Amino acid sequence: MSKISFIYSSVDSCDTVLDAFADKDDKKSETEQDEAAIAEARREAEERRKEKHQKMEEEREKMRQDIRDKVSYLLLIVWSACKDGTWC
Repeated sequence: MSKISFIYSSVDSCDTVLDAFADKDDKKSETEQDEAAIAEARREAEERRKEKHQKMEEEREKMRQDIRDKVSYLLLIVWSACKDGTWC
């Protein structure tokens, strides 16, 4: 093997190795992009879940307030009846 052919074969080998590293970097880049997409999807899902639970809690609080209002009204009726001497 002549020196020139050895140099050319060495350069070809280096190009092959560099290409392999470039492919590895591309795969790593794709993996990072996939991980970023997954993280974004998780964040969005968590945000939707929090919104859903916030809405449910607001509905529950409205129901609680309705119950408080009804109980207060009934207690007012009982108190006024006792005050008049009708029941007590």
